[in-house]
Amino acid sequence: MERVRPGGRVRAHRGFHRHRRAGGLRPRPAPVPGRRGVSGVREPVVTVPPEAAGLVGGGPHRALFLDRDGVVNVDHGYVHTPGRTEWVPGIFELARAARAAGYVLVVATNQAGIARGYYDEEQFRAYTRWVHARFAEEGAPLLATYYCPHHPEAGQGAYKVACACRKPEPGMLLEAIGRHGLDPAGSVMVGDTPKDMEAAAAAGVVRRFLLCGPGAEPGESAAGIAVASLDEVARTLVAGAGEAAPAAGRHGSRAPLA
Repeated sequence: MERVRPGGRVRAHRGFHRHRRAGGLRPRPAPVPGRRGVSGVREPVVTVPPEAAGLVGGGPHRALFLDRDGVVNVDHGYVHTPGRTEWVPGIFELARAARAAGYVLVVATNQAGIARGYYDEEQFRAYTRWVHARFAEEGAPLLATYYCPHHPEAGQGAYKVACACRKPEPGMLLEAIGRHGLDPAGSVMVGDTPKDMEAAAAAGVVRRFLLCGPGAEPGESAAGIAVASLDEVARTLVAGAGEAAPAAGRHGSRAPLA
């Protein structure tokens, strides 16, 4: 487990500000620290014992997989400090509802800011420990945060690679499924881009929600179920808490987006 570094101020949410590039971030060379898992995915950030995050018993366990930027925090572009953090409305309510319904919480995030040199892996991991502390304070501890630090075109040095972990590749999800004994057929993915939906489908995650923001037309598509808010996802999880999970294909098979 990693120690949580307290501090930092969180600004009030002012709406969905997605896909804005960060200003004033100076690229810096960064080393490539840390261990790698069996699939080549970076070691996840973990701050509490698995039992405290809901991983109790022999499993398999259901998971709520969350993208980060645009789902957990508002996407201002390369967010990596508490001072630039704005929580997406409903994220803590969703996390608590998921835990009450028997899901463990796993974040899977592409972090091209590391590849581009805007911040290094230790800065990201320190910030992520702070995020984990906030979820724990809200009564919904995260099991783990998986991240991909690569980019196939804009990466610097060893980070410039076409890897198996950057979404839409399913590497991060498959690593989490294997490491924690998760059941993809009974799990759920919430993302805000088609890449999130494709990665989840390839990992065998059947229920997928595409967060489109206020004013979005609700409905189901090949990618997933479009929702305007996280509240809609929370209501679905609570309503279906006792339902059996639908069947899914084998882990790692590239299932169609259906």
